[in-house]
Amino acid sequence: MNKVISKSSTKDANRPLQKSFLTPTMIRLVSTILVRAILAKTRTKAHLPPSLPALPIIGHLQLLSGVAHQALHKLSKRYGPLYHLYLGSVPCVVVSSPEMANQFLKTHETSF
Repeated sequence: MNKVISKSSTKDANRPLQKSFLTPTMIRLVSTILVRAILAKTRTKAHLPPSLPALPIIGHLQLLSGVAHQALHKLSKRYGPLYHLYLGSVPCVVVSSPEMANQFLKTHETSF
């Protein structure tokens, strides 16, 4: 009357549990990837000023080494009085001329 459980019977008993866990996990993963891909294509891109390529996590922070206002001045000489930077993952618009700042603040005064 004593049952001896062999190793093979315990392995077979765990297989349906593994399959039942794996299937919903895979379905959730694939559906998440598909939804994100569809949303990324349908989002409209903001009309931002020109920008140079950014690194994924730090953005343009590597360009602001040393004295920040001098680095921003060098960038304004290269890209003009209005340009776009990512400080980390936060998008920032940099205005470096008084005339452009005046026009920018008059046009978008409700944002400030």
